[in-house]
Amino acid sequence: MKLLHKLVVVSTALCGFPSLLYFKNDNINRSRNERYVWFKDFTPELPPLSIQKTYDTPKENSHSHFQKLPNQVEYQVLSTTNKTLYRIDPSVLAKARVIYNFRQSIRTDLKGFDIDWQKSHIPEFGGKPIRNIIISTWRSGSTFFAELVSSHPGTLLIFEPFMHLESERIRTRGEIPNAIKMSKSIFDCQFNYTEWTRNSGDFIFGMISRSDKMKPFCANVPDGCRDPRFISKLCKAFPIQLIKFVRFRLKDAEELLSDEKYDTRLAYLVRDPRGTMKSRNNGSNYWCDHHPDCSDERRLCADLVDEFADAKILREKYPTRFKVLRYEDVSLNVELAAKTMLPFFRLSYHSKVKHFVTLHSRITRKDEFGTYRNSKKTVFSWLNYFLNDVTRLDRIQNYCKEAMDLWGYKPLDINQFKAEGENYQGNYTLKELVLDRPPWEDMNLS
Repeated sequence: MKLLHKLVVVSTALCGFPSLLYFKNDNINRSRNERYVWFKDFTPELPPLSIQKTYDTPKENSHSHFQKLPNQVEYQVLSTTNKTLYRIDPSVLAKARVIYNFRQSIRTDLKGFDIDWQKSHIPEFGGKPIRNIIISTWRSGSTFFAELVSSHPGTLLIFEPFMHLESERIRTRGEIPNAIKMSKSIFDCQFNYTEWTRNSGDFIFGMISRSDKMKPFCANVPDGCRDPRFISKLCKAFPIQLIKFVRFRLKDAEELLSDEKYDTRLAYLVRDPRGTMKSRNNGSNYWCDHHPDCSDERRLCADLVDEFADAKILREKYPTRFKVLRYEDVSLNVELAAKTMLPFFRLSYHSKVKHFVTLHSRITRKDEFGTYRNSKKTVFSWLNYFLNDVTRLDRIQNYCKEAMDLWGYKPLDINQFKAEGENYQGNYTLKELVLDRPPWEDMNLS
């Protein structure tokens, strides 16, 4: 009879159908929409779900009994003579299954990594994650670069946490401390700020929308990975965290770099303003017109000038924890960029990263926000766009002259380019026409 009991409850947990044997004994609630599960620790190397107990431990030699749980999964290891039967809401049980499957997926992803290394970095084991940051601005290649880094096994990519600000950057004194606090909460796997949970958690879902390791499991969760407590559990299974910001200014993010508790590495990615503005002017980027932070090249280039000065200071203060690179240098040699930047982030050029480099840098797919690009062809694609809008190009180059000089971008005489045609192009490569040496030698990837 005991064997039958175990078979019933385990099949209930794994298959999701209710046990009719126990409906007959429940005089309080006979609903078949609930599940009755007995939990036992079959994988002692994995920590239990960290939820507080809401019940009393049964007395010795007591019979199996029912306990109504308040919309959460409970976990308890009992002696072989005492068994507790739990009644769980189906949606909560579905999340429990996803958490279990997700943990197995992460363990598979980390196959080959030293177990002591995993325990020292996975929060579920009490470890401290490797934490990295990328800061850039809209349409500057930061999504491609972030996905390149996050292709490393065990990496959680948090995508643009301040999407609720739309096309506005964080600038005011009132916004900055709160933004820092929210960013640190992500490092602690806490996502319960109202800015993220409103609109039924759409912003939380947006933050994980680029995580190839987490997003596939969202289809099996009733609320679509919009529950901050559920996301927190998944977050704590990752040994590596990567946050990509486009609304943080570089100087305002210094506190994230200086806080020894988190021991972060920060990479600042800059792009030729001509390429950035061309990309922002694509048809579906109507959201960019809502604020001059995104739509005005003067605001873009003023930020580039300010952030050059900020980068110079941060390079001196944090020589091993802060690095600057240009999108163009990354795109022209993606493999070398990966091999250079991954050690800086305390990661390795894993075979999965190599696969990403091959797949995403040689194939182009028609997706404006996708990252499948023939990077060598797209890096200077803005030139063809401005051949039909010379006035706009001249305006950008005039407004951005100082920024372009600082970051190593050459002005282009497009009228001469059009007049001389192939003869002009034959004397120079596009790289030589528009790209100068970077301001600091360690930015040079060639």
